Amino acid sequence: MDDICMTGRTGMQAAAMFIGMWAVMMIPMMLPSLVPALRQLRTASAAAIAGLAYFVVWTAVGLAVYPVDTALSGIAMRAPIVAGMAIVLDAILAQGYGPDGFEQRDGYRLYRYNPLK
Repeated sequence: MDDICMTGRTGMQAAAMFIGMWAVMMIPMMLPSLVPALRQLRTASAAAIAGLAYFVVWTAVGLAVYPVDTALSGIAMRAPIVAGMAIVLDAILAQGYGPDGFEQRDGYRLYRYNPLK
């Protein structure tokens, strides 16, 4: 990871930036569901330890996700069709559709998407 990425940062700087953004994302996304569980604990110190452990574990998940994100981003930059497929998949999922199997036709795998509701 010695090379310079698109942002002009080294691999370690980019990883630190990713983890920083991951940590900032965790607060508004995960705290609302964590607070009721922490309120069930008897002492404030137990709640603080549990909350800290929760965020440490999710930070570790972020560290595990970073290389996958970097690899997929590299593939998408080298093969624009991959980025296009991601845009199409995002549009499908945004409409509330999920994959519901596939069928083979003329050598192609055709996926079926049905409403998730």
